[in-house]
Amino acid sequence: EDVVSAAEKFTEPGRNPNNPALPELKDDYDWDARFGSDPDWITDNVPGKVVLNDVELAAQVTSLGKLEEKWRKERLARDYDDARILGWTEMAETYNGRFAMFFLVVGLLTEYWTGVTIPGQIEEMVIKLTCLCRLMMRFARDTIYFHKCSHSALFPAPCVFMYVISY
Repeated sequence: EDVVSAAEKFTEPGRNPNNPALPELKDDYDWDARFGSDPDWITDNVPGKVVLNDVELAAQVTSLGKLEEKWRKERLARDYDDARILGWTEMAETYNGRFAMFFLVVGLLTEYWTGVTIPGQIEEMVIKLTCLCRLMMRFARDTIYFHKCSHSALFPAPCVFMYVISY
């Protein structure tokens, strides 16, 4: 019986004979020899081919450690800002800008349709809100008064209903 090695047994056509899990490398040749005459082809100090001494390697490790620490701090600061809900956060500024633009467009459209300028709209809104607040305060005061004066503390609603109708 012929004994066949595992690599020979499982090597399919088109697979790398040294490692059958990889595809076959066609035209595997010296790239530096082929493109060495090209002025853009770099052959010196190519990453992966450069041999560093211990001092240079230690300097690289130190620099990379500093970069890693800097980026870690930036990531933690960004995560902290993203987790915040209240205060001067980036999300609050985004929402503030969106609401400002929305209400500016609403104000401009209202001005276009009604002819009332934006300052005029604000003045009208303040006047109406002032009247509404006065009415609500008077209603609350009188409701408390009616509630205290009513004979039936359980049913002050008729008095309140008559008060609202009288306005």
